[in-house]
Amino acid sequence: MHSVIDTCLNIIASIKENGITEAELERAKQQLRGELLLSMENTINHMSRLGKSELTHNRVITIDEMVNEIMSVSLEQVHKLAKKLFDPENFGLALIGPFKEDVDLKTKIKKIGI
Repeated sequence: MHSVIDTCLNIIASIKENGITEAELERAKQQLRGELLLSMENTINHMSRLGKSELTHNRVITIDEMVNEIMSVSLEQVHKLAKKLFDPENFGLALIGPFKEDVDLKTKIKKIGI
């Protein structure tokens, strides 16, 4: 379990320090776009999206608007958000499951500089 936690924390620290690549961002955008479009095939998902849109924006946000918003995210925006989210003042982490030994997350997080 410790190696999984260490690996995850090291990846988070790397993203905070170095960001992600343009290729990684493009893959993430395409993944989100695909999931959004596929979710519209389900009537419940479609109606839920319409309701949430009305509640949060007082209007229906079209699929095209959502796709355009996703595709317009820049590498700079992702890097800025990563630095903010992975700052020690903002960072949160939860582990769920039966652990046979204690995990000192605070020490691990401080050690890698998150």
